[in-house]
Amino acid sequence: MNKYTKISTAFVLIILFIALILPASKGFAQSGILTKRISISFQNTSIPNALKQLENEINRSFSYNSSQVDKNKRINKSYSHTPIRSILDELMDQRIVELKENAEKIIFRVKEVDNWRGTLQGKVLDSREQPLSHVTVTLKPGDKKVITDNDGHYFFDNLQSGDYNLTFQSIGFQTIQLRSSLKQHSVSLAAVVLPISGNQLDQVTVVGQKDVQRLKASGFQMNAIGLKAYANSSKDINQVLNTSAGIRIRESGGLGSDFNFSINGLSGRAVRFFMDGIPMENFGVGMQFNNIPVNLADRVEVFKGVVPINLGADALGGGVNMVTQKSKDGYLDASYSLGSFATHRAALNSQFVDRNTGILVNVNGFYNYSKNNYWMHSNPKYEATISVPDGNGGFEEKSVKRFNDRFESAMLQGKIALIDKTWADRFGIGLLYNTHYKEFQTGANQNIVYGGVHRKGNFIMPSLQYEKQNLFVDGLSVNIIGNLGIDKYKIVDTSSNTYWWDGTIASSGNSHGELSKGSPISIRQYDNHFYLVRANMDYALTSTLHVALNYNFSKSRQESSELLRTTPYDPANLKKQILGLSLRGEFFDHRLNSTLFTKYYAFNVGLGNRQILVTDHYEIQNMDKQYHNFGVGLANRYKVLPQTAVRLSYEHAYRLPEQEEVLGNGVTIVANYDLRPERSHNLNIGVDHQIQISDKSIVRVDVGSFYRKATDLIYAIPWGNNSSKYLNERKVNVYGFETELQFKQGAIFEVNANVSYQKSIQNQRYIYNTATESATYKNVIPNQPWLFGNVLISAGKDNLLGKDSRIQLDWTTQYVHWFYLTWEAWGSKNSLNQIPTQFIQNLGLSYSFKNGRYNIAAESPNLTNRLLYDSFRLQKPGTSFNVKFRYFINKNLNNTNN
Repeated sequence: MNKYTKISTAFVLIILFIALILPASKGFAQSGILTKRISISFQNTSIPNALKQLENEINRSFSYNSSQVDKNKRINKSYSHTPIRSILDELMDQRIVELKENAEKIIFRVKEVDNWRGTLQGKVLDSREQPLSHVTVTLKPGDKKVITDNDGHYFFDNLQSGDYNLTFQSIGFQTIQLRSSLKQHSVSLAAVVLPISGNQLDQVTVVGQKDVQRLKASGFQMNAIGLKAYANSSKDINQVLNTSAGIRIRESGGLGSDFNFSINGLSGRAVRFFMDGIPMENFGVGMQFNNIPVNLADRVEVFKGVVPINLGADALGGGVNMVTQKSKDGYLDASYSLGSFATHRAALNSQFVDRNTGILVNVNGFYNYSKNNYWMHSNPKYEATISVPDGNGGFEEKSVKRFNDRFESAMLQGKIALIDKTWADRFGIGLLYNTHYKEFQTGANQNIVYGGVHRKGNFIMPSLQYEKQNLFVDGLSVNIIGNLGIDKYKIVDTSSNTYWWDGTIASSGNSHGELSKGSPISIRQYDNHFYLVRANMDYALTSTLHVALNYNFSKSRQESSELLRTTPYDPANLKKQILGLSLRGEFFDHRLNSTLFTKYYAFNVGLGNRQILVTDHYEIQNMDKQYHNFGVGLANRYKVLPQTAVRLSYEHAYRLPEQEEVLGNGVTIVANYDLRPERSHNLNIGVDHQIQISDKSIVRVDVGSFYRKATDLIYAIPWGNNSSKYLNERKVNVYGFETELQFKQGAIFEVNANVSYQKSIQNQRYIYNTATESATYKNVIPNQPWLFGNVLISAGKDNLLGKDSRIQLDWTTQYVHWFYLTWEAWGSKNSLNQIPTQFIQNLGLSYSFKNGRYNIAAESPNLTNRLLYDSFRLQKPGTSFNVKFRYFINKNLNNTNN
């Protein structure tokens, strides 16, 4: 079967699947009228008359046992664009246990209730009329408590007639009390809208939390980190993520430094990064999570091992998606912080909305600057000495400041959109511009010091987006994004000097640059183009069963040249196509959430005709390469108890090679045109449990374990004097567990603690391309953290220093156990290099007044000034101090900050 037959077969199978699904679902929408959305109003209407009114509306008759229907119940409610099944469920007090339909009638059976006296039920909404789950509803007299489900419903049955008081409480919302009267053999409906509490940010938080709850209920092993709590902090996205269970981010220095991101033991390019579902590799080299401030995002979603199809990702180890704010209200969020090491950070997130025209304008951006001139300390115990000339022909060990580590970056993004139109929920265009400048102080460790190497570049990306629910037919939603990215940057190595750590010149007039003694001075220029089209479609077959389709097409073109020698390098193209299809549903009275999916991966690298060495002579060969693979997966979450659920997820995942891994970079990485995609079997099992101690106290526990069986992992080995090359071969098995505990006492006190344990075992028996057994077979993969944990303690008080004010103290600590740099088989414990244990303390204090409009915060990372090393002999900053000023205002009828 050739490549074209494979592609054709894949698409035919998918089209046939959809062709079978859509007609069936269409027939359901005709004979299955229950999914149709209608608008209808009942004015003090009895249930039998309401059913007749509904019959006239849908031109179908109902068949049911009238003795099980409360004829005295009256309903006063209007429904707008609501599924018929939802209306029917409410009319029947959620007691329908069997339901059938045909072209003429709808037959249903209502659950019998022995000694039925009275029922009190209702729904809790936020101020945008979105359902609120996990709201504690207390009934008095009787002191009964229930917690609202994912649709915001609560239910008290078998009640005597009389007057009842209902109290509605949820963290982040105002507490509401409601009085309701209940007559014997009747149903009383009590709906309530919970306003956001005075110190919450805005409506975006509510919508975001609703999405987070939906994702957590889907069965995927994930962390959803809301960034509202960090709005007054100077932290970037990476610093927030680094305290989450299962995640370890290793940075080589201060602001803007290189980093390695690991999820459950798989790291590097096995983890994919996204901004609103757009792959971060499309944003150029200057946009990274470690320079994006928290104020630009609503939340971050971390998927571990199993990634949903809507991201369109070839993620082997997991995916991280930063979700920006999606409010339809106007707001302004501006902040500025300054701190140690000449660090300045500013952020702006603003939006204007004209409801009359439906025009929405969003402008956001950030600016970062730091000299990163923190002290470097000689550390003989760790064999990380810093020696400088003593002026007498000898050397001395001393502490020095970094002198070639300045980082500067800026981003400005503008979007204009039309919202809430009949033809589109949102149609918008955007333009993003980013510029950056980065100096390089060290090489692979601090024994090498650079004095003039730097990188600078610019990136621009226009984009287009279209969103619509109920497109053409009820239940069909689409979200289409397209963008073009142009990334231009230079790596400058023009100094013919070498340097000591104190900035003095060690030698001058060299015939080579600083990066390599074998290479002359250089200015390497890159001109890369990125194209992306991503389409997500979701069709509701029923209210609890959805089919979704995702298509992701991306293309990159790499061009580079050496400016000092006017040497152009051959351009290359890389294309990826990922097609995903999923079926998700809720079963067993919404206790089981299940998603089944498949992904198709297509990869093409176009090199054209190139001269290659074949045995003892050169030949011109076409080096175009193509790969095609299929992956499958599932995610399940089952509620064994109302507040206890078990999760199981699995994916046979692929990660397609990156452009640099296949093509090299012309300087330090040699091309490997035969590189194969990575693949892995990823399995997750977990349990989550929630305990409502009191009206305001809650405990959440989450325990998870994981297993990864990875093959054809792409890894780099030394190749020649100063280069490396990416190869396949190594097989790795990764296993471990993580647990997270949260205790929250209203808005006063909170404790979060997590611990992660993971082991990665080298499972490649033979040395590459030989029959010799590897000495490292069954060894633990070196240079990988395997035990780490975090604790956050937060205490705050409203109105302590004035009306509508809040003061809050946050303390965090992080522990990372030591680990080996090299293989255990290569020496004894005493001879192996180690990355030492880290124990980090961070402290922050914030004060807000005028209901959060004005904010000031002070922070001190690494409070105890420990010598920290994420990587071998690459010292991180010591104690630093930051102060941040923030102004926030939003246009919202339910917020006093108008």
